[in-house]
Amino acid sequence: MRTFTTAAPLADVVEERSENRAAAPRTDETTRARASDGTKGPTDGAASSRTTRQLTALGVGFLACIGVAAAVAERRAPGTGLPWAVLSGTGVAAAVGLARRNVGRNHPPDGSRTFDTLGVANAVTLFRGALVASLAGLLAVPSATGWLPTLLYGAVAALDPLDGAIARARDRRTLLGAWLDINVDAAGLLVAAVVGVGAGALPPWYPLVGGARYLFVFGAWTRRRRGLPVFDLPHSASRRVLAGGQMATTAVLLVPAVPQWVAWTAATATMLPFLANFLVDWYVVTGRRERPLP
Repeated sequence: MRTFTTAAPLADVVEERSENRAAAPRTDETTRARASDGTKGPTDGAASSRTTRQLTALGVGFLACIGVAAAVAERRAPGTGLPWAVLSGTGVAAAVGLARRNVGRNHPPDGSRTFDTLGVANAVTLFRGALVASLAGLLAVPSATGWLPTLLYGAVAALDPLDGAIARARDRRTLLGAWLDINVDAAGLLVAAVVGVGAGALPPWYPLVGGARYLFVFGAWTRRRRGLPVFDLPHSASRRVLAGGQMATTAVLLVPAVPQWVAWTAATATMLPFLANFLVDWYVVTGRRERPLP
């Protein structure tokens, strides 16, 4: 029998849309067992405090790098460094701030323990987020982009499998990591699409690819607010394949050497199955379809 909920938080929709990585509900017995054996719970204050300090230090480091890059850009192209730094720095501050608000999720899906450090995998994901913020900064200086969108978003896409691989290898898969990963992926695709449209490399309708996930989450949130059922979204291998393929395609189409007609045709052709998968998933969570695509 299919299950649904009418009051789950928005974050659960985000995690389910990625890879159905929702945490198992905690029971009173589990809580009492942790209290008796001394295992740290997901809300352990000391662990969260240390992770928060590490996030702050990482954010300061990212901002310092942006400052150095802005100084170099200003010397080479006066008038470009400061606006780029302001927009990029704002993006980094927002990413680190949101991560700090979610440090309580720095635990496995079963909630068995809370890690007292941020972890290498999460640091890699935040580095990808800093690259996305740097890409967004190019919106302030669209005439001075060149190969930068390709290089920045290409790095974001190339590093996408790395954080997950590190988390699995070190047994550090956490809800925080899943939350960071899906938000960096979604923001990166949206920013890359908008930058590509501004540079003329991508068609004006391509930002629908980046906005689809946000529309999906908003739609599910609206249904819950109205008391309508939102069904569970089962795992789908095609969902991850389509997302990864769309990221790789976007990075390639941002290459300045690609003719515009080729980029626009390829972008339109690849976005259709990507958006169609979102539509199928929407039918699943609204109860109009039993299963997502395989």
